[in-house]
Amino acid sequence: LDVSLRSEAQFIAKYREMSMQPEAEQAIEDICNEAIVNNEEKYPIGLDLSLVSSLSDSVKQKVDKEFDHILRLLDFNNRGYEIFRRWYIDGKGYYHMIVDKASPKRTLNRFNALLMLASLNSGAIFIAPDCCY
Repeated sequence: LDVSLRSEAQFIAKYREMSMQPEAEQAIEDICNEAIVNNEEKYPIGLDLSLVSSLSDSVKQKVDKEFDHILRLLDFNNRGYEIFRRWYIDGKGYYHMIVDKASPKRTLNRFNALLMLASLNSGAIFIAPDCCY
């Protein structure tokens, strides 16, 4: 990869550009198809906490419940392929979490995917619409 690339945004832009090449695009499609298999009855991903001995069973159940809640908010059954593909190309994913401030438990209501456009010395520039990738 080009050593002149200095910022994370430059690397991501280069990865996105490379992913549009026909050979790379086909390889990425193959990888995504193998990684995400849609099944209407259950999510294509899950948590396996069986080897985590430091958590009690009740905590593991709560973690599983919250993980399922996040998958529902992400609409992972329908958008899992797209989410995985974006993560595979960019190497990371950014999400804006929307919390209900009126709720005493601060209930998580939804996620908005954020796409990094550019990186500045003081931070990164993000856009929120999912339509732009």
